[in-house]
Amino acid sequence: MHRAHLPAFAACALLFGWGSPAAAQQGQDLDKLLNSIPTVQTQPDPAAAAAAEEEARRKADEEGSLPAYVSACQTLAFDAWAPSKGLLKKHPATKTSFLVSVGADGSILGVKAGVLSGDKKLDQSALDAIAAVPKFPVPAPSLAYEVERGVVIELSTKAANKRAAGK
Repeated sequence: MHRAHLPAFAACALLFGWGSPAAAQQGQDLDKLLNSIPTVQTQPDPAAAAAAEEEARRKADEEGSLPAYVSACQTLAFDAWAPSKGLLKKHPATKTSFLVSVGADGSILGVKAGVLSGDKKLDQSALDAIAAVPKFPVPAPSLAYEVERGVVIELSTKAANKRAAGK
């Protein structure tokens, strides 16, 4: 700080009470007040915590989870999928996917191409597998909107090759 500013700083300090005995007393009083506030230690009630956790688990099971639902739908489509041995040999590790709109009753409302394999026969065999599923599982009410927007069904020739090999 420049020496020229010291008189102005000192004037402000006196004006606002910085460094005065009254300000020091106020600071000590504030410290005493803050230190006098008791610390409240709360321990969570184990029974209440267990009940809340159980309720959350029950609600999640009741409502269902989207990943579990998608997995169930993919399993049904995969089980219906029977690509030829020639396609599996030609494409040992290829995936194809479709976006399937599922109704509240589990019916297929529509199918759109997702990421296709590039082989029309392989993509058609996957589409035929989806069409062969009579109904997907009925979604939980909390999932109805999401599954109507679409469930991605991805089928992999790598998984089909493992299935064919009995693994």
